[in-house]
Amino acid sequence: MILYLSIIIGAGIIIAIFNALFAGFDISTLAVFGIVALAIIVSIALDGLAGIIVRLIPSKKFNPFCKYFGERKNERKIYERLKIRKWKDIIPEMGKTLKFFDKTKIGDKPTAQHIYMFLVETCYAEVMHEFGLIFGMFLLVILPFKYLLTISLPILIVNEFLQLLPIFVQRYNRPKLAIAYKRLKRQEEAKQNIDEKGENYKE
Repeated sequence: MILYLSIIIGAGIIIAIFNALFAGFDISTLAVFGIVALAIIVSIALDGLAGIIVRLIPSKKFNPFCKYFGERKNERKIYERLKIRKWKDIIPEMGKTLKFFDKTKIGDKPTAQHIYMFLVETCYAEVMHEFGLIFGMFLLVILPFKYLLTISLPILIVNEFLQLLPIFVQRYNRPKLAIAYKRLKRQEEAKQNIDEKGENYKE
């Protein structure tokens, strides 16, 4: 979260300075910074609204094995070209911050159920950020039109970039988690069958 805020605030400062120097608005420099700050606040609020709406959707709607959340052809190659393994761990993890589900660690002895919850949470996170991509566009019509090209659009671009990165991370991690889930589930079912046979034998 701190990284996200640092990037968007840093970008906001740059955008504000550019507008104060070159945009030619008939307002004070302080007012320009105020408008940029307002744009950032609105952008963050829209992200929050997207998150709230997605969290209202029942978890049963987020089947990690459905086609929508599945890996597309050559998708992993794209992420590898983006060197995702080098930066994926610095992407803010909001599940832990907001007390939903901590996706930063699985634990020493995870169960299949825990891995499945993890998979569902990646689906929640992906859709949340996809909604963020859509909701963020409302910034273009919330602020006055004269600020569209030099304030609203640049802030939107930064926000959209920050929404895309977590989507990439969820889609990159999910296939490996799915394999781990299926393997654990098979092991647990095999152990359960052995235990049941043992109980039947005792009887």
